[in-house]
Amino acid sequence: MSQYLLRTPESRSRMAALIQSLPVETVPYQVEVKRYRKKRSVEANARYWSIVSAIAHGMAEQMDGEYHHPEVWHEWLATRFLGVVPGPFGDPVRKSTARLNTSDFSEYMEEVEAWAAEQGVLLEW
Repeated sequence: MSQYLLRTPESRSRMAALIQSLPVETVPYQVEVKRYRKKRSVEANARYWSIVSAIAHGMAEQMDGEYHHPEVWHEWLATRFLGVVPGPFGDPVRKSTARLNTSDFSEYMEEVEAWAAEQGVLLEW
């Protein structure tokens, strides 16, 4: 699948011309147009993983030394705060954090931080 950003009137005109030139007699096409949503930054991603690492270490103390890797906590947190979608054979699969835009990811991080604080996990910056 190809994706294009339509930032200017010229790029929109070129895309309209491309769509007009497609040979619809031979094969149908599906075209989707949606508002561009910026993905999270590298800095936001690093901050998120520092939070998840703090949770992994802080919760181990509260769970009588039962340590779970940050990746495990990431899965658990995403399932808890983002929910699940139907996967293969109808089994639930957690929603992806990678598909969140900056606003949604920021909201998700706030929920994770609030939960960590409720659990007594210290988040030091």
